[in-house]
Amino acid sequence: MKRIRYIMGICWAFLLGGLMACSSEEDPAGPTSDEGYRTLSIEIGAEGSLATKAYADDENAYEHEFMNELCVFVVDENGKIEKKFLYSGETKNGEFTEDPTKGNAYEWRSGDFELPTGTKTIYAFANWSKFNNLNNPGWNGIISKVEGDELNDSELSVITIINPAGTINFNAGKYIPMSVKYGPFDFQVSQTARVELIRLVGRVDGTITNNRASAITVKSVTMRPFATEVPLMFTEGTYKAGVVDNAVTYSFAPSLELKSSESGTFSFYVNETANENPFAVEVFLDDGTRMTGTLKNTKAIPRNHFLPLALNISDNDFDLYIMAYIAPIGGYPIQVMPNSPLDESEQTAGLYSATLPEGCSFQVFGSVVSEDVAGGSILCDLSLNGQDTNSPVKIDDTGQTAYVTSLSEQTETLSVTFTDANDSPRTADLLITTKPLKDLDKYGIQTNGLYLRQWQAAPAWYEVVPLRMANPE
Repeated sequence: MKRIRYIMGICWAFLLGGLMACSSEEDPAGPTSDEGYRTLSIEIGAEGSLATKAYADDENAYEHEFMNELCVFVVDENGKIEKKFLYSGETKNGEFTEDPTKGNAYEWRSGDFELPTGTKTIYAFANWSKFNNLNNPGWNGIISKVEGDELNDSELSVITIINPAGTINFNAGKYIPMSVKYGPFDFQVSQTARVELIRLVGRVDGTITNNRASAITVKSVTMRPFATEVPLMFTEGTYKAGVVDNAVTYSFAPSLELKSSESGTFSFYVNETANENPFAVEVFLDDGTRMTGTLKNTKAIPRNHFLPLALNISDNDFDLYIMAYIAPIGGYPIQVMPNSPLDESEQTAGLYSATLPEGCSFQVFGSVVSEDVAGGSILCDLSLNGQDTNSPVKIDDTGQTAYVTSLSEQTETLSVTFTDANDSPRTADLLITTKPLKDLDKYGIQTNGLYLRQWQAAPAWYEVVPLRMANPE
């Protein structure tokens, strides 16, 4: 009996020793997911890039408009930093899916890591270094925080960035600054957080068209007023006013030479701004002429949005413009007519004509440029000159957008009503003729926005801004 007890004791000792060894090998670093921890991974990109997977696939984004450096914090419900990632200079963790050295990194991935369950908030910042030298010590203080420090909204809300748009210089490595707050979110199960950074600036994309009979040479385009500073963190519907009197000038180098009916393009960055009055535009010609115009469709340019403009230089005091688009299935609308004024009939006053490709949609804009009426384009009301249900032109419920039939060689006359800034109506007739649609790549004009669009949004309409010669000062 004693021998049996001795053998059983030895067996129990081996069994308990094996269990203890197994327990220590399961997680030598600490608690397992079964003990209140879960796995988190983070994917971060500039807004829209996580969908496109490459800056080259984002038709609204230009080269160098993405990440160059990145700082990410994961904060618990008490404001304590639980995890920090930093990619800047020699400090590198996480992984970029594209080389960040030129501001073209469209996505960053953290890999899997464990955190205790609970409420989490993710803060992310990109491209800050070149802006810390511009009186932004608060932002630098945030980036230097370490795990265990505190970080909260009240600390971030007081930080402003001085003129970020005016500091962007891709050639000097000064890329677009970005920031975002993601959450708070309930972290109870293992998951991947997909976080999209918001650019702290807006962008103006423009075309300028010479509708004069003779050639012109454009020296520069100026737009105002813009704010001089913006808040670091995005808050819906709020803007940092700063001194809202900052003008932005785009200079053509060399000067832009435009023959009659020719167009050129330009693009520049602007600070997030909300105004009481619409933005003003000036175009300076090489001969000293100054052309002016006023935007009608927006009083604000938020961060991470771009504003498409079509600036038109004409000698006429009244112009009608037509904008026509084809929207292929699954594709962006494509502009199939330039922004040139319509031709008035030499035989019949007040009769204009346009030939449109079959199946397109269109809008008509009118503008008056004179001493007593403010310049600017106004969307016209459209109506049929009869009640023909078989008309090749259909007008939607707004009365301002129309569609033409998919049949070519059809005609219809519309009544176009334009009410100027002095509430004086003008009425004209517009003869529409349909023609066969060409292959879409033959049109060669791709639009960029519905007046004011987010960077990744599908394009649609430009805002047309007619310009008039300014009075001598």
